Amino acid sequence: MKTRSLLALCLAASLLQSPAFAAEPKYKVLDSFKFLDPKTTKQWELKSKIASTQDPTHSKVLDLQVDFAKPGTWPSFRKYVLEGTFKPAKYSGIRFFARSESSTEFDVVLGSDRRTPEGRSISFVKRIKATPEWTEFKIPFEEIRTWAEKFWDEKLKTQKQFPGGEPIPAEEYAELKWVGFGFFVEGRGSSTVAKVQIDELSLMEK
Repeated sequence: MKTRSLLALCLAASLLQSPAFAAEPKYKVLDSFKFLDPKTTKQWELKSKIASTQDPTHSKVLDLQVDFAKPGTWPSFRKYVLEGTFKPAKYSGIRFFARSESSTEFDVVLGSDRRTPEGRSISFVKRIKATPEWTEFKIPFEEIRTWAEKFWDEKLKTQKQFPGGEPIPAEEYAELKWVGFGFFVEGRGSSTVAKVQIDELSLMEK
């Protein structure tokens, strides 16, 4: 009888460790986009709204509409969170769903409104492509890298340049305070319009 009980316990433990019984991944939702909160969202050179869809899984979503007709634009949208939200010891990256009317590349950006003492912007980018089908994007923090940037430092009267491509420094996670979506006109050919929908912006728990 004891042998049967022991075998039953071993079988139960084995089943719980199998993929079919694996624990569901956990996420900290930053915004489920049921409504647009003007206190925590900002936009530049695009139109944003909460849209209803016919998809029961994504019934209300963030709808971003971009028009590049005006030269030199870099349309973007930001969702602000409390500083210290991005904790690499607790979270492994960001996750969201996205779709577009046609295949559209855009940048996912983690950033701060400050710069480092040497002048580099505290912002990190990963370029992705949305398609007409809803796609779940899971982006590990280590895939999000520094901008390649150069600018004129008026105080020092010199041109500063940062090559980019570096991972997020450990000490700068505490500085991050927004997740952004940025669009760019290069490579779009004759098309000056883009429409992307975003849903369930979250942090992936470890």
